[in-house]
Amino acid sequence: MNLIHFSVNSLLATAWIAAAAAPDDRAPPPPPPTASAAPTAPAAPAGALRAPPPTPGVLLRILALNDFHGHLEPTRLNVDAMNGPHLAGGAAALAQALTDGRAPVEHHVFVAAGDLIGASPLISSVADDEPTVELLGDLGLRWSSLGNHELDDGWAELLRLQNGCPDGACEFAGASFQWLAANVVRVDGEPFLPGSAVETFGGVRVGFVGAVTIDTPSITVAGATDGLLFLDEVEAVNAEVDRLLADGVRAIVLLIHEGGRRTHDRINACDGLTGRIAAINAGLHPEVDAVISGHTHALYECELGGRPVTSALSYGQMLTHLDLQLDPTTGDVVGHQVMSRVVSADNADPAIAARVEVYAAAVAAVANEPLGSTSTLDRIPDAGGTSSLGRVVAEAILAGAPGAQVAVHNAGGVRADLSGPITYSDAHRVLPFGNTIVTVELDGAELQALLEEQWTRTKGDSALQIAGATYAWDPTAPPGSRVRPGSVRIGGEPLDPAATYRVATNSYLADGGDGYRGFAAGRNRLDGAPLLDAFADYIRANTPLNPPPERVRRETPPPPEPAEPEAPASPPKPAGPQPAPSPEPASD
Repeated sequence: MNLIHFSVNSLLATAWIAAAAAPDDRAPPPPPPTASAAPTAPAAPAGALRAPPPTPGVLLRILALNDFHGHLEPTRLNVDAMNGPHLAGGAAALAQALTDGRAPVEHHVFVAAGDLIGASPLISSVADDEPTVELLGDLGLRWSSLGNHELDDGWAELLRLQNGCPDGACEFAGASFQWLAANVVRVDGEPFLPGSAVETFGGVRVGFVGAVTIDTPSITVAGATDGLLFLDEVEAVNAEVDRLLADGVRAIVLLIHEGGRRTHDRINACDGLTGRIAAINAGLHPEVDAVISGHTHALYECELGGRPVTSALSYGQMLTHLDLQLDPTTGDVVGHQVMSRVVSADNADPAIAARVEVYAAAVAAVANEPLGSTSTLDRIPDAGGTSSLGRVVAEAILAGAPGAQVAVHNAGGVRADLSGPITYSDAHRVLPFGNTIVTVELDGAELQALLEEQWTRTKGDSALQIAGATYAWDPTAPPGSRVRPGSVRIGGEPLDPAATYRVATNSYLADGGDGYRGFAAGRNRLDGAPLLDAFADYIRANTPLNPPPERVRRETPPPPEPAEPEAPASPPKPAGPQPAPSPEPASD
């Protein structure tokens, strides 16, 4: 332990294969340089490179990211250490950041906390995320926890990406890194993936344990996790730690796809942290020396109970530098130091950039198709809980589901904002999951119960994006009765509890995703067009896109007025005859 603080997929896939198979005379990226630890450097600004302090024993630098999601090209980043938005992340900038991070130290390792793939842009998803798996392996990734999005296409597809095609059925050789998942087993009790791995640095063995959020079955598409059991993260990790300790490993790092959130993304800070990661950390075996987390796309560098707990945003925009001081005699961690660095797109590895260009060229014809334009549509919730872009997506579902009267979409399924010209690639970034439109019949009472599930379900924390209906809700009312009585209107008319309504959504929600069970009561289910196609059609037909009006109102009833004070009781009249009252004066 630490003692001191220191729909076009077939066409596109053919194009990608052809482009990837073209002769490439570029030299592969050079192996990361190694050097002895540098002398003490003066304090560096947030996000800047720094040399490690001189330490006895073995210094190991862990370079970590999470939630890469196939973002091979840079995206816009806005954090407090930078003046406005900045392009960051992407494979080429990540390659250079890794090279720079490795340079001052002799011992280093590149690890991740899950969701390397899934919900990926076209450049990666069109080839089943093989480009991302190949490039991350070439950048030296060694170990990653499993993430829920690695299972978007089912666990058999993940095993293909891990091990390559069985019997040589394709040319993809599989990942050169290893996913880890101590808390996932097959229904027969056998492990699904290795729970941990051990690597030696300067004669000291270091164990890496992987785990994924126990919520995975409820936040992946129906059927993706059939045949797998997801165990309590803390119990499974602690059992794996006991096995490592029995094998003589004393330095142990947890890679976990579960995290926390903060109200802002200030670099190298921890204030305002909420979420499950703090409780998970509190229950961990005391011999876990560091926690590298993900899932929430947040930025934090925390010290919780003497243990570093980190997360590096998403999409490769930030890179965590975690330095561990290892005692070569005991094999334990005796000190640590942590910081985060912006992965600026201004500093990119040219060889990796050239490889990314090959992938981009393969999808350019479809990705660059113009669809329309907008000023700005974002995912920021209004007072009622919906966002401007979320409402547009709901409108697109309604337009793409003939006969539907209401459409809903989960806020978490809207993955990027829109601004300015909109291409097919931009639309795909917003809706990257490959869902279809599903329409079911619900009566009015069932529809209102579905709306109430926003507060009664146990998974997720975001509102349904809605079209075709309006309603108000009261945050002070108990869950299950927050929709204001009589407030729901469908097409401007009051909701009739006994009437039948056609309700459209995406296939993820229709199959119970995010914990919504109300669609299971639906009748006459109709599976329709791909959601992305309907979204693209809606943009073409309605450009320039404008935000639809807010349809959900958050209404807190005013407190009741204080009761009028009771008049004081009249004094009792004295006994006996009373004098007659004086006569009133005469009026003029």
